[in-house]
Amino acid sequence: MKRIKRISIKNNSRKLDMFAYLKESKKAINIIMIIFGIGILLGLSGATYLHSILAPLLKNIIKETSNLSSPELMLFIFTNNSLTSFLGLIYGIFAGVFPIFAALFNGILIGYVISLTLGAARVYELWRLFPHGIFELPAIFISLGIGLNLGMSAILNFIKKSKKNNVMKFFGIFSAFLGIISLSIFQLSLNILSSKSNLFSQSVLTAISIVLLIMGITLLLPFITIFFIMDKELREQNIKNFKLAIMIFFLIIIPLLIIAAIIEGLLITIL
Repeated sequence: MKRIKRISIKNNSRKLDMFAYLKESKKAINIIMIIFGIGILLGLSGATYLHSILAPLLKNIIKETSNLSSPELMLFIFTNNSLTSFLGLIYGIFAGVFPIFAALFNGILIGYVISLTLGAARVYELWRLFPHGIFELPAIFISLGIGLNLGMSAILNFIKKSKKNNVMKFFGIFSAFLGIISLSIFQLSLNILSSKSNLFSQSVLTAISIVLLIMGITLLLPFITIFFIMDKELREQNIKNFKLAIMIFFLIIIPLLIIAAIIEGLLITIL
């Protein structure tokens, strides 16, 4: 009985920590929302210039989803949104750079879609974007905001810790920079691996991807060493924040994305 009570108290404590961390990330979430809003304005005002870049992307999405049944479409939407949210959160560890770019790009994309809809005189179709505003966008804002907060707090905590050591400070920031490059290489390797290029055989593409992955891991090691291994206090703080971020992802973000996928899938297939 005592053991059950102790476990219950521990779980409640974790939930309180989770909501406290969510509250702590409020400023970062607001920054992400502002960047997203700027992206929408850029997408609206620069639709003509963005057409050559974004039109093929939208065509590919339409092609991938055109023959899907309602459950398949829901799964497609949920999978894509979950992956975007999760990567935005995880990648945020590296100085919060990737969440900022993800928020800006998604804002530009939605601004571009709104521009196309207005240009085709189909204003009545804008209501289909409402599910984004109700469920999907809040989930993405939270995940990207937490990712941004993870990265910024890790950097700020490190700077405070190495206040009197400029050499250590330099290596910390430099390792974060290497981490960002590392993730870019990871992404590139995945793109190459999944590409259907006729220029090279699949075995050559696989070999290139493996080499890039090894390079990415090598560049990632200094960041992991400095922020998650070297200093005990810093390591414990970063790991605690990371665990709380993962809890928020599964207990708050995933349910929102499930609801969004169901509503959007039904709207697209029925109407």
